[in-house]
Amino acid sequence: MKLKETFQHKYYDRPSIWAENYWNEVQRNRAKMTVELLPPGIKSVIDVGCGAGIITKALAPNISNIVAIDFALSPLLQVKQPHVQPIQGDARFLPLGNKTFDAVVSAELIEHLSESARKQALREMARVSRKIILLTVPWREVLEREQVRCGDCGCVFHGSYHTKSFEESEMYSLFKGLFHVCMIKKFGPAKKRLPRFLVMLAQIFGGYAKVKPGRSLCPQCGNTEHCLNHYNSITRLLLEIPSRALPLPKYPSWMAVLYERNSQD
Repeated sequence: MKLKETFQHKYYDRPSIWAENYWNEVQRNRAKMTVELLPPGIKSVIDVGCGAGIITKALAPNISNIVAIDFALSPLLQVKQPHVQPIQGDARFLPLGNKTFDAVVSAELIEHLSESARKQALREMARVSRKIILLTVPWREVLEREQVRCGDCGCVFHGSYHTKSFEESEMYSLFKGLFHVCMIKKFGPAKKRLPRFLVMLAQIFGGYAKVKPGRSLCPQCGNTEHCLNHYNSITRLLLEIPSRALPLPKYPSWMAVLYERNSQD
């Protein structure tokens, strides 16, 4: 496992990541709205990248056969729903047979993966799904807005290890030839988003994301305590005033895409 992947694994395996904030009202509503997008007749589901099981819990009342899989053990210990089988495993190598489940659900996972890992994980989801794949991702995320700068080595990284921002257009080609898109829906709290160029300009003057000590983990050196963030007159001018004063458009937080397997497959 590469150095960056090792630190990322350590980050997501910490119990504090899956504590009270993970189960807040916004996240519970996200889970509820996600599972409501599944079509009728689904009897078996695999939740890929399940975390502590917020989606799994929302699925449990209506689905009789659920497998929840995640690479981090700490969150899996919270997955304790009836008729749910938690498995510690890698989304790139799902330990399951071809077309084993009616539906694959993967919520807020693929934005965390490198390009090569994302392709592998999507290939595995297509392999194990009989009928449906349901993905959710942050919609049009300005990645730079959540970038953190390590105070020890200077490494710049996304605070939640997001690697890609998603638009609708590219979602159509993720399972090209195997599945087709039958629905795209945006949902979640609508928020203003600063233009990317303003965020990048603010970074020149030290305007990186604020992170509480212990809430980040540098993928280069492992520092968890010291992050650089300089809020001065310039960074406030670039980051705070436009958010309050300009009529910036508001965007929903997430995008859900429902795929259906092509009939010839």
